[in-house]
Amino acid sequence: MSPLVSVMVVVKGHAEHLEETLQSLLGQTLQDFEMIIVNGGVNASAQKMLAHYSSADNRISVFEQNEPGISAARNQAMSIARGKYCAVSDADDISLPQRLEKQVGFLETHPEVSLCGAWIQTFGAASSQIRQTPLKDDMIRSQMMFLCPFAHSTVIWRRVDIERTGQQYRLEASEDYDLWARLWPHIHFANLPEVLVHYRVHEGQRSHIVEETDRNWQYQMAIRASLIKHLGIALPSEEATLHQKISSGRENEVWIDDAEAWLLKLQKTNHENHQLPLRSFDRVIADRWWIVSLKARTQSFRPWRFIASPLIADVYPDISSKITLFVRFVKQFLADQTKRMLG
Repeated sequence: MSPLVSVMVVVKGHAEHLEETLQSLLGQTLQDFEMIIVNGGVNASAQKMLAHYSSADNRISVFEQNEPGISAARNQAMSIARGKYCAVSDADDISLPQRLEKQVGFLETHPEVSLCGAWIQTFGAASSQIRQTPLKDDMIRSQMMFLCPFAHSTVIWRRVDIERTGQQYRLEASEDYDLWARLWPHIHFANLPEVLVHYRVHEGQRSHIVEETDRNWQYQMAIRASLIKHLGIALPSEEATLHQKISSGRENEVWIDDAEAWLLKLQKTNHENHQLPLRSFDRVIADRWWIVSLKARTQSFRPWRFIASPLIADVYPDISSKITLFVRFVKQFLADQTKRMLG
């Protein structure tokens, strides 16, 4: 009899946090699962640990990785999975006890949703914070134009729905974002509005190592360009680069005028062809304008420039909401300026 959930774990290197991860999965309130561990090369102590756990619990199966690369390992786990649902767990994160129960319960009662994530709380080398991702399909799709709207180690999907699309992981960085982008035309998404995974931040984690690479920058730029095409816009290289800078959320050299013109083009195009719900996409555009206005180095007195933009007109239509937004922006702007001077 097939299990209800296939939990997929890829493990490499020293795997010093693997036991905590395994214990958190074995402690789930939903116990009808199999655990598929793909061993991409671990040290002797981790190898011994894997042997112990797989012999002690027949739900745990360990497979040596067949082909090199993180995407190949994830696809190998997907090909082995037998459950109605497939859940991702990174080998250094902690799933809270009710994670599987709550996500499976949601998917069982929302058959229109094929893939579901949740919020995370960071711990470890960075200060603890809750990272909230958008909840509903319209906001997830809209935000995906600029950001990856899922914490990968919280994701669970209906296996048959994903298999039907024929999509798999394929990149060696941003592989999850790339997969969600290719699933964009085929399925509906959701995130649960609560922390279900504790996300460990540490120096050796893979996401930190690959995040700043030129290769990852190019991957993300291509992913976002593919998504923008759904709006009916084909990006030449200059606009693709501008969109990538706007999406990065970092302090950068993007000129306010260029950024505003591009965001207005996206907004106008969506108003014309209605590829995304207008209210949701306008909100995402307004949020992105907030970030760009705060981070771009080339604007002198940004609060006035920010509040005067037509980009926020539909989201903040009345004077009182604009005043409130303006005050918030000034406070954040001054806080960022102070932080720069002290840093």
